[in-house]
Formats: sequence, C-alpha cells, structure tokens
Amino acid sequence: MTSSAKRRRAGPDVEVTEEGVTEMLVTYDRREFPVDKTPKTSLYVYSRRHHGSAPRYKTVERSRDRQFKSVVTVGDRTYSSSLWAKSKRNAEQSAATVALLVLGKELPYKAPPQTPTNTPR
Repeated sequence: MTSSAKRRRAGPDVEVTEEGVTEMLVTYDRREFPVDKTPKTSLYVYSRRHHGSAPRYKTVERSRDRQFKSVVTVGDRTYSSSLWAKSKRNAEQSAATVALLVLGKELPYKAPPQTPTNTPR
C-alpha cells in the first residue's frame, strides 16, 4: 500500500498496483447506507457464498495524521480505496465498497426519500 507503487489502468477509475491491489477513488459515507446493510456486510455475504470464507481486512495507520487505509482480500484478489480515511471502520467500508463495485455487485444504498405526492385539498 505504498504511494510510490507503480500502477496500471484496469478500466475507468480502476487501477491495479504493482502488488496486485485493485484500487479506486472511493470514500465511505455512512449516511448513504442503512445501519444494518453496509458494504462490509454485503461483501461478507458474497464472500461466504462464492468463496466459502469471510473477507480478510488489513488496515494500516498513517502516523503523521492518524488516517487509515484498508485492503480487503476476497478469494485470491485484493481491493482498496486509494484514499485515506479518518477511521479504521471507514477505511474497511471503503475497501469493501471497491470490492463490490469491481465485482459488479449492487451497493446497499438507502432508498431515496419519498417525495409527497400532490393531493387535492
């Protein structure tokens, strides 16, 4: 997870580092997801069904500003956000989001708020 690692393009907004980590510019915002259905939980379900094991997370802390970056391994592939996060939890959620996007899985976003319909008075 070094910033000096060589990268190659793997598609729009997706890069693969020299170490084989698939990265995207993704940040996790908890307000966009229901409490009980986050990217981590969705990735866990996918990984258990398709690979028979839970995803494995490895998180590092950048000491100068206490920012975090996670790499998640699903099967034999690894995924990460290329952005640093303010917490370990958000870094893991961002890595899970990248994995779901690259795997072509739907993200568990909250339903958009319902707008009131025009009703006659």
